[in-house]
Amino acid sequence: MHGVTIVSVTREKATEKWLVQVKGEESPRSFDKVILATGTELVAVMPKIEGLSDFEGTFIHGQAYKR
Repeated sequence: MHGVTIVSVTREKATEKWLVQVKGEESPRSFDKVILATGTELVAVMPKIEGLSDFEGTFIHGQAYKR
């Protein structure tokens, strides 16, 4: 979405969808996935996340994401 203001992003437990509330719209938009991209990075900076070693999935930086 380009040129809009996002008011909130919440997870709906019943459908496991992301609800994105756009400023000026009455109802939130529903999505399977949400990507938060706040700007470009020349060097991938990985955050330190407590408990990450217990996560059984794949943890990658957004620069490594490919469809």
